[in-house]
Amino acid sequence: MLRMKSTKVRKLALQLARETDETVTRAVIEARRLRLAQVRRQRQSEGIAQDLLAIGRRCCAGVNAAPIATGDELYDGLGLPR
Repeated sequence: MLRMKSTKVRKLALQLARETDETVTRAVIEARRLRLAQVRRQRQSEGIAQDLLAIGRRCCAGVNAAPIATGDELYDGLGLPR
């Protein structure tokens, strides 16, 4: 039997076990496993996002191009190309 000091944790674990038809221990293990996987995915995503932003900054640093035209410059009042 898994020991839980918090009555709130114990109550949640019992509810989860009833809902999933698992033992309390199995329900807690699965919940913790899923949470750990979620945290790891989030950290990995954040790392990838930071890597992509760094790549973008490096690419933009070497570009000396004129600004890209906006919709108003490309299309007339009827939405047709100029």
